[in-house]
Amino acid sequence: VILLDLQGPVFLAEPPYKVEFSNNSGGLIDCTGHGSPSPDVEWSVATTNHELVYTLPNGSLIFYPFSADKFRHEVHSTVYRS
Repeated sequence: VILLDLQGPVFLAEPPYKVEFSNNSGGLIDCTGHGSPSPDVEWSVATTNHELVYTLPNGSLIFYPFSADKFRHEVHSTVYRS
């Protein structure tokens, strides 16, 4: 007999509808979940430029602080979906 301990994914922190941040502080969109097996969170992102935005191992999305000349509309003023 094999017993499986399966639990569907549950959000521990859901991403908010809107996130505002400054280029000096950067920002974080928390999106962590729990389940068995552990859920994988993937984001549809406009860039793979890891100097600007990065997905953390826990599924959260981090926007690094950036200088004004690094502003990219497709990164910093867009819709992200998880």
